Amino acid sequence: MTDGSTNIAADGTPGRAQARTDADAAARAVAASHVPALVVDISPRPRPEPEALPTPADGRCGSNPAGGRHGAAHRASGMSALGWEREGRDWPHRAASRFVQDSGLRWHVQVMGQGPAILLLHGTGASTHSWRDIMPALAGCYTVIAPDLPGHGFTRGRVSGGPTLPRMARALRGLLEHLEAKPVAIVGHSAGAAIALELARGHDTPVIGFSPALTPFPGLAARLFPALAKMLFVNPFVPSIFARMARRPGEVERFIHRATNSRIDATGLRCYTALIGNSDHCAGALAMMAHWDLETLSRQLPSISSPVLLAHGTNDNAVPFTSAQQACTRLPDAKLVPLEGLGHLAHEEQPDQAAGLILQFLADRASLPVAAQGEQR
Repeated sequence: MTDGSTNIAADGTPGRAQARTDADAAARAVAASHVPALVVDISPRPRPEPEALPTPADGRCGSNPAGGRHGAAHRASGMSALGWEREGRDWPHRAASRFVQDSGLRWHVQVMGQGPAILLLHGTGASTHSWRDIMPALAGCYTVIAPDLPGHGFTRGRVSGGPTLPRMARALRGLLEHLEAKPVAIVGHSAGAAIALELARGHDTPVIGFSPALTPFPGLAARLFPALAKMLFVNPFVPSIFARMARRPGEVERFIHRATNSRIDATGLRCYTALIGNSDHCAGALAMMAHWDLETLSRQLPSISSPVLLAHGTNDNAVPFTSAQQACTRLPDAKLVPLEGLGHLAHEEQPDQAAGLILQFLADRASLPVAAQGEQR
C-alpha cells in the first residue's frame, strides 16, 4: 500500500503522486508531438487537492492482468468494473444483450435481427453503444452481432498475453465459434477496423471501416504514442485519476469534441460519460493502446485481399483523413468514401448515412458475378 504522498508504493509499484507526474509528462509529450489523446483528455488543467481514493463497497474490483504486486496496487487504486444493473440498467438495446463465457472472458454481446451475420467492432474506449442507431437499420436484413471488446464496457477478463491485434482477433474468433456465427461482413470503427482486417485475413470477408486507424501516426508521434500508453498503463493509479477527471460536469462532452471533432447525441454522451468515468474501462483502453502495433499492420495491408470500404470524416482530428488515403492505396481492393464535415465519430453523428453505406456496399458485392468480383481484386 502507499500513504498517498510518496511516488513508490511499499510493494514497489508506482503510487498516486507518481501517477500525477506520469499524466503531466504525458500531457507535455502530447502537446509537443500532436499525438491524439483517444481515451481521455490529459491536457493540463487546474486540479483539486488529492483526496483518498474510495474502495468500492460492493467488492466488484476489476482484476489486474499482471497480478501479484500490480494486482495489489490495482485494488488499492479503487478500480471497479461497470455494473450491468447499475450503469447498464438503461444501456441502448439492453434487451438484445447476452453474456457469453469463452476462453477466460465473459463477453457482453448484443445480437439483433435475422439473416446472414454481420460483426460490428467498436474502437478504443467505446462499447456496443457506438452502434446504437446503426444496428436497427441493419437488423432488417442481417443478424447483427456487436460485442464489447476485452477490457471495454461490460466484457470481463483480459486477453492472455496482452491485447495485441492478433490476440484480440483470436479471442473474437473464439467468441464467433461459440455463437456458431460466420459473418458475411465485418464492420469496424477506428481500432475496430484494424481488428476487422485481421479477422478477414485469408477469408476474403468484406470489411467496412469507419474512421479506420490502420497506419502509424506521422513522425515523432509514431514512437511516442505507444510509449505514452505503456507508461500510463503500468501505473495502476492513472486510470482512476483519469476517470475522476472525466466525471467533472461537462468534461466528457468537451473531451469528445476536442479529441474527435464530432458532435453526438445525448444518449451517446451519457454512455461515454459512464465509460470514461470508470477506471476499469480506462485501464482496458490504455492496455489496448499500449499493445497496439500499427507499423506491422501497415506493412501487412497489401496481403489482405478482402474487398474493403473505408469511410472517413474529413474533419477527423483523431485519425487524419490522409491516414485513410494511405491505407486505401496499400489495400489491393479498397474504396475510400469521404464523409464531408464529420469527425472521428462520423458513424454516430450520421448513423443513417453510415448504415446506408454498409448496406449499399454489401448489395453491390452480392450483385456482382463471382468472376467479376475476382477481376475487381
